[in-house]
Amino acid sequence: MYKQYLKQAWASLLENPLMSVLMIMGTTLSAAMLLVLVQFYIVRTSSYAPVSARGRMLYVTGVQSDMVKVDSDGRKVPTGGRWMDGLGVPFVRQVFEELKTVEEVAVMSGGTGQVRLSSPGRKKGGEFAQRKTNGDFWRVFDFVFVAGKPYDEASVRSARRQAVLTEDVARELFGATEVIGETLLIEYVEYQVCGIVKPVSEAVSEVYGQVFVPYTCDEVMMAEVNAGGVCGGLNVCLLAASAADFPAVREEVVRNVRRYNSNLQDWQADLFTQPHTATQRMFQRWHEEKLSALFSGMLCLALLFFFLPVFNMLGLAFSQIRRRQPEIGLRKAFGATSSRVVGQMLYESLIVTVIGCVLGQCFSVLFFFLAKDGLLERTDVRLTADMLFTPWLFPVAFLICLFINFLSIGIPAWRVARRQIVEALNA
Repeated sequence: MYKQYLKQAWASLLENPLMSVLMIMGTTLSAAMLLVLVQFYIVRTSSYAPVSARGRMLYVTGVQSDMVKVDSDGRKVPTGGRWMDGLGVPFVRQVFEELKTVEEVAVMSGGTGQVRLSSPGRKKGGEFAQRKTNGDFWRVFDFVFVAGKPYDEASVRSARRQAVLTEDVARELFGATEVIGETLLIEYVEYQVCGIVKPVSEAVSEVYGQVFVPYTCDEVMMAEVNAGGVCGGLNVCLLAASAADFPAVREEVVRNVRRYNSNLQDWQADLFTQPHTATQRMFQRWHEEKLSALFSGMLCLALLFFFLPVFNMLGLAFSQIRRRQPEIGLRKAFGATSSRVVGQMLYESLIVTVIGCVLGQCFSVLFFFLAKDGLLERTDVRLTADMLFTPWLFPVAFLICLFINFLSIGIPAWRVARRQIVEALNA
């Protein structure tokens, strides 16, 4: 029976090619635009190298420090002064590096800065993106080392001038990747190359860099004690054993912040709702409790891309199904129920669903690739296969197409199938 339905559906597609193409393209374009949003979400929140453990990560990307004074009752009351920035070195060390409920704590600069790199005795050089980190940064994020190894926490504590380069930078500066132990000049200060890693995409904003050095080598950062040591230029990423430990981690962070504040006289730190998961980090600013405009914008676009083609396709579907009223009347005259007739129509629409799903996924990759710089707010972003193709992307595409066809075919089919037999036959 179902084989006969598919044969009938295929014959119907061939009978009116223009109408069939319009139905398929409506499904394809709608699915493609929705999948672009899904892929944008995947790139920002899902797990792939070097953020393979993103599902167990919590982020702290900023802190607010309010100036206070002690009143006559011994309470600390705000005076109106405020400092909002990244995390200061003393704050990071006393609040986050002492956490017991996490496996590792990665410390990194809040962004990358362009620095001048060169190699002694060679004319080649240029400006590249520098990221400052601690030693455990390399234990949280799974970079692929092609030569050497990362600097460890002992090297960070002693401020040893070591550097990890990406493979492309090493080739540009030295002409090879086997350069472990070579001297590198960063802003004309000597560093020793200790490791070479595979390049990282700018889409992974929390770890992107072309040269990595210990944050303790930045003398200015280490000397800053803004707002009682609370504010500075660092971010942290906390790696928990599992997502089930997130509540315990947040509770310990709150206790440590409270303890740090108790030792301050003129300032009080506030992390708001942090630490954040990857999804929260995407849709919520660290200093606000409400969702950002990105969430509402993506929601509005998703609704637009979904319902607009459905409404457009309803007219085409009504036209096709009304032509089959006599057939529907005959089937009901021989005992078929309205629900069975509608079920047949939906089953026949599976051909459109499958074709639209495959084409929609192909178009979505193309659209996302063309719009990647604008979506990710970067220039010349390099995308990997792990970002574009995930195991659950095809099932999502199929469900989107199935739901679109369910609405665009199911509604007119139900209306026509509910007509009286005589009325359907007279049509």
